[in-house]
Amino acid sequence: MAHGWLKWSIGQSAFPYQLRGKAAFFSGFYATELKFRNVTFQIARPGTRDTWWFIMKFVIYRRVSTSRQFQSGLGLEAQSEAVRRYLATQPDAEVLADLVEAESGKNDERPVLRQAVELCRKHSAKLLVSRIDRLSRSLRLIMMLEQYRVPFVAADNPEMTELVCHIMVAIGSAERKTIATRVRDALRQAKLRGVKLGGPNIAEARILANKARIQKAKEQNDKLRSVIQETMNKTGLTKLTDIAQALNLRGIKTNRGCQFTPTQIHRLLKTN
Repeated sequence: MAHGWLKWSIGQSAFPYQLRGKAAFFSGFYATELKFRNVTFQIARPGTRDTWWFIMKFVIYRRVSTSRQFQSGLGLEAQSEAVRRYLATQPDAEVLADLVEAESGKNDERPVLRQAVELCRKHSAKLLVSRIDRLSRSLRLIMMLEQYRVPFVAADNPEMTELVCHIMVAIGSAERKTIATRVRDALRQAKLRGVKLGGPNIAEARILANKARIQKAKEQNDKLRSVIQETMNKTGLTKLTDIAQALNLRGIKTNRGCQFTPTQIHRLLKTN
């Protein structure tokens, strides 16, 4: 373990930093690496001249609202272009993952977004999105990321402050509600004019909807069951009350967004 003081100069100023980490010395070249929050600093001293640079780690998250947009790829391509332009200004950036999700911005329970956040927390990386509304239109989710100290940056406005971010998210949320109200009013007027709304075969549509709902519930239960099994294997917990408490402490919610109870744990394990 190296423990000492290294000074480097920026312009006319000198900044000391106490190094605590592994260091290597070879052929008159002293090199070390240190981490501070989400930035990895690599410092080198060839001979007598001090130089330094840093590597910023990113996890890219792209989102579209519907599966049709996901299949067409048009919205995703525009987001990729905005992200590429931003990364071009960060020559030492390291992209850990590029994750894509088809989910509404009003929904905070997004498995791909959760995966991206876990990667950021594990590797001390920043969450990179093309625009702030691609991350979320929910102020609650933005504040939750800030609470858990998960840094994020929007490629179209990388210098955005916390206040501006909150204002833009609030505007996006109000815009979403306004659009929904306009659509409902337009459909109501169309119905008054005698326009037939909905599919021609309501009975068949209901059957398909029920099948889709059952399949989605099954997939969600399978994911929760795997999380419970993982928790039991890592912690050695066997009591239902302890398992439920462990999941609640991790912030994991049920399919309805509630906290776990021993009864719910029992039902999930019983259907395995």
